Formats: sequence, structure tokens, C-alpha cells
Amino acid sequence: MARVTYVAGGNVDMFDLATNKQTTVGTGFWPTWSPDGARIAWWGDRVQAVNVADALAGATQPVTLFPSYGSGNCQDHPEAAGKSSCGPALWSPDGLWVYSPDVVGKSILIARSDGSGRGRSITLEHPMELANGPGGLLAWQPIAP
Repeated sequence: MARVTYVAGGNVDMFDLATNKQTTVGTGFWPTWSPDGARIAWWGDRVQAVNVADALAGATQPVTLFPSYGSGNCQDHPEAAGKSSCGPALWSPDGLWVYSPDVVGKSILIARSDGSGRGRSITLEHPMELANGPGGLLAWQPIAP
């Protein structure tokens, strides 16, 4: 079974190719699939994730992974540095973790993909260039040497 996600009218939608059914999973953009395809994360004013099965059943219950920075342009909120994200959620190879750049590109935020536990903030020596697209600037190492 294949599904695609896309952004339309401010919504993150999922389209099931087998059933031709469209389902809205949340509001925002930058949707990303978990490695096993069971969950979708997206960014609005915060990163959220949802189980695909719940969304298809009409019981979408998003889990917030990083706190909201508020409203407006995320880079205009330096007070949220190291706490709130400004970019897509990128999944670890095992799907247990996600990370995203913080609102000013000076930290990488890491959280459990189910929203449990405490997240971490890794302060960077040099800020990321968020204008080039944060999703292309970060990468997980799939297998440790």
C-alpha cells in the first residue's frame, strides 16, 4: 500500500493510492514519514507527529515533539532558541527519535518520536544556514562504525 503526503491550503494531507482516499493529518507543512511508514511528522509552529492508522480511522491525535515558539516568522523569536524548532522533523533510522533545528539555527533539538521523555538541545559552535533549507543540512548516521 502506498501513500503520499503533500501540503494543500495550509493542511498536511495524506493520499492513499490504493483507496483513492485523502485524509488531513494536521495543519502546517514539511511533512516527513517515519522509516517504517507508520507515522507522519510535520511542522506548523511546532513539530508534531501522528500515527497513520489513527489518521485513517478519523482519530488523529497529534503528539507535540517540540514546544511552539508562538506566531510569526520563527527566526524573529530569539527567546525560543534551544527550545522551539524551525524546520522539518527528521527521523532516526529506527524511528525512535526526531530532530530539527531550533528557531535561530544555533541548536539541534532531539526528542523521542512518541513525545515521551525530555528532549535535548545540542548547542552548535557555528549556526546553521536555515535559509538553505534545514532538512538538507542535517542527517542521521544509520549505522555506527
